Amino acid sequence: MAVADVSAEPDASYDEAQNISALAHLERLQAQLNGLRPTVSRVVTPFYSPPSPALFHEFKAGLYAAQAEIKSFRNNFLAQETQAILEHARQRESEDGDLSKCGEVSHYGWIEREKREKENAKKTKGAETVEQCEAALTDEEVDKIVREWRARNLKLGFEAKERSRDLTIIFVAYGYRLRFHVVVSQDANEPRKLQAACMGTTDVDLTITRCIASRPNVNDLKYLLDMIAAYKNVKSADCAKCGKVYDTDLYRPWARRGKHIDAVDEKAEIVWQALHESCLD
Repeated sequence: MAVADVSAEPDASYDEAQNISALAHLERLQAQLNGLRPTVSRVVTPFYSPPSPALFHEFKAGLYAAQAEIKSFRNNFLAQETQAILEHARQRESEDGDLSKCGEVSHYGWIEREKREKENAKKTKGAETVEQCEAALTDEEVDKIVREWRARNLKLGFEAKERSRDLTIIFVAYGYRLRFHVVVSQDANEPRKLQAACMGTTDVDLTITRCIASRPNVNDLKYLLDMIAAYKNVKSADCAKCGKVYDTDLYRPWARRGKHIDAVDEKAEIVWQALHESCLD
C-alpha cells in the first residue's frame, strides 16, 4: 500500500486538543478496520444457500460492497491527516523510545470525548474568559472587595500583585490542587475586564474554567471570588440538582452556583451549591 505524500510537516508539540483529535481519528480508523474483518465471510455467504437465480446477483452485490469498503479504508489510511499523525508518532518515538506509558492510554472513548470538547468549545472561546466588569468600579472599591474577601477566607492560599489587580488563589479540593488566576484590568477609555481561569490542562481544570465562564453575575467581582472560595468551602460531594456524585461522563460536580435564600432580616443570603456541568441550567 503506497503512502501518500504528506505535504504538511507534522507538529512536534501536540497540545491536548490535538492529541484528543488524533486519538479520535485513529479510533474511527480502527473501527473501520474492524468492520473489514468479516469481509470474506460476507462475500461467500450466498454460496451457503441452495442454488438459485438470485445467488450470483447476491454474490456480485456483496463483492462490490466489499470493494467499496476496502477502498474507503485505504483512502482514509492514506489521507494526509492519518499520515501526519503517524509521522508525529514516529518522531516522538525517535525522541523517546520508552513506550511503557502507551498501555495507560485507552483505546476507546476518544470520539465521544472529541465531540464533548467541541461542544464545550462553543460555550467558551479559549481557557480564559474575558468579560466586561462594572465600569463604575473604582480602584478603592476593588481593593475593598479583595480585602474583605481575603479576611473571610484566610485558610486559602492567596497572592496579590499590582494592587489587587492580579490574584492567585490556591487550595486543595476533592484531592485536587486547584490554582485560580483572576486579573482585573482596564485599558485606556475601556471598561474594566475580568480574566478568570482555573490554571492547568487537566479535564478538571478545563471543566472548572468553563463553569466559571458560564456563571451568572459576570460583572460582579465579589461573586466571582466567592464562587472560587466555594470550591473549598462546599463540602458536599453530591450534585445539588441530580443528587449524584458522578454524571454520565464520571465527572464530579465541578460547578458552583449561588442560591438566594431569604434570611430572617429579609436580606437575601447566598448559599453555594455544587453541581455537575451537565446539570447547569
